[in-house]
Amino acid sequence: MRLFSSKSILSLALGAACFLPIGVGAEEVKDAVPLTAAITWLQTSAEYEALCRQTYNVATQVLEEKMRTNDYVRVNGKLCEETFYQLEDGTYAKLYQPLAVVLDIDETVVDNSGIEAWCLLHKEPYNDLTWTGWCTYQGEVASACKEVPGAVDFLLFCQRVGITPIYITNRDESVRASTYKALVNLGLGTPDLNERLILRDKPRDKKGAQDLVQKFHESADSVFGRYLAANRSDKAGRRTQVRTQYKVVGWFGDNLYDLPVMVPTDLPGGNREVLKVRDEQAKELTSKLGNTVFILPNPIYGSWLKPDTVPVTKMKEYLSDYGFNEWYQEHKEELRATSER
Repeated sequence: MRLFSSKSILSLALGAACFLPIGVGAEEVKDAVPLTAAITWLQTSAEYEALCRQTYNVATQVLEEKMRTNDYVRVNGKLCEETFYQLEDGTYAKLYQPLAVVLDIDETVVDNSGIEAWCLLHKEPYNDLTWTGWCTYQGEVASACKEVPGAVDFLLFCQRVGITPIYITNRDESVRASTYKALVNLGLGTPDLNERLILRDKPRDKKGAQDLVQKFHESADSVFGRYLAANRSDKAGRRTQVRTQYKVVGWFGDNLYDLPVMVPTDLPGGNREVLKVRDEQAKELTSKLGNTVFILPNPIYGSWLKPDTVPVTKMKEYLSDYGFNEWYQEHKEELRATSER
C-alpha cells in the first residue's frame, strides 16, 4: 500500500545520512536506522518469502474449499454466486454475482523494495518525483517488476478458475499506464485488466468522506456510515463500489487500511488511543484471518509508522521490555554469578 503522506516521513529514515528535516536532530535520526535492516530482511530472508507464500497458499486452499462446498455457477467464464430477487410484478429473477478477490498492489502483489533500497544506497529522499520515476521504470523495464512471493501463482489460479482479481491501490491515476505495464510484465495482463485496476483519482478529505456517506444514503451515526467516514483513505468507497458488482471472497493487503476496517485517526486520546483501536480492529478480524482476510508482512512502511501512530523519529518511545529491566536490576548480581560459573 502506498500513501504519500507517510512516505514523506519515511524518507527521513531512508536518507538519514544527508537529509534532516527541520527540527530533527542527529540523535533522533538514529532511531530510524533499523529500517535498513527491514529492507534487507525483505529482500534477502527466506523467512519473508516463506511467509508470503504461506499466505497465498492458504488463500488458494480456502478458495478451493469454497468452490467445493458452494453451488457456484459459471457465467461467461466467470464463477458466480446465484441469487434470486423479486420483481415488482411478484415474479422472481436470477442474479449472478461474479466472485472476486480484492488486492492492494504495493507490497501485496508488487515488491517495491527496490525504490527503498535506492533511496538508502544513494542517500536520496523519497518524494513524488522519485516514486513516479520508479513506477515509470517498472513499466519500461520488465526485470524491475518483482512479485511479492506467491502472488502471481495465486492470481493466475484465480483467473484460471474464474475468480476475478480486483486491484484497489492508492497509486495515483497519473501512473496508471506504468502500473498496468508492471502487472503485464509480471504475467498478469488480460483484456479486462484496465477495468480491474482501480487507482486513486484524488486525495481523501473530510468533505469527501461526508459526501460518500450521503451517496450511500447512510446515517453518519450508523456503523456503515462511521466506517465510510473514518477510513483513512478513499479505499472505503472504492471497496464498497466493488461489492455492488462482485461477491468478494478474499481481501488482501500489507496494511490494515487495505482491509474493510474502521479505524479513526483523529481520536482525542492521540497516538496511544489510535494504536489501541488498531489492535482492537485486528482482534475483531480474528475469525476472518486466513478465511476472507489475508495480510502480507511489510516492516518497511505503512500506517503503523505514521505521526498519528508511531512517529518515525520517536520509535523508541513505543518500545516495551515488558517489565524486564526492573526484574533484571534486582537479579543482576545473581545472574552474573551464574553466568560466570
